[in-house]
Amino acid sequence: MNQISEGELEEEREVLPHFVVDHIVPVASGGQDSLNNLLAAHGLCNGCRWFYSPEEFQWILRMGVWARKQMEDARTEIGKQMRKPFRENEEEVRERRKKRQQ
Repeated sequence: MNQISEGELEEEREVLPHFVVDHIVPVASGGQDSLNNLLAAHGLCNGCRWFYSPEEFQWILRMGVWARKQMEDARTEIGKQMRKPFRENEEEVRERRKKRQQ
């Protein structure tokens, strides 16, 4: 396997400062620190991916796009029901991030 060194990772971080090295198959799920299991990912996006497989994460994104459409189209009953809890959750997330940055 092609192992990547910490020095090589640092070089990549300098070239792509907003990107992080992501494991395609998470280490927690048995993935390795080999070049064929690493890719560049935007830091915020990678933080949202957690331990999901690429297929699972694609499904979650599609679900999110659908949910957003439902919330934007306030005529649907499910859209109406999702708006308030979603906004409350987003506010809680913002508050937690603010506290961590202080």
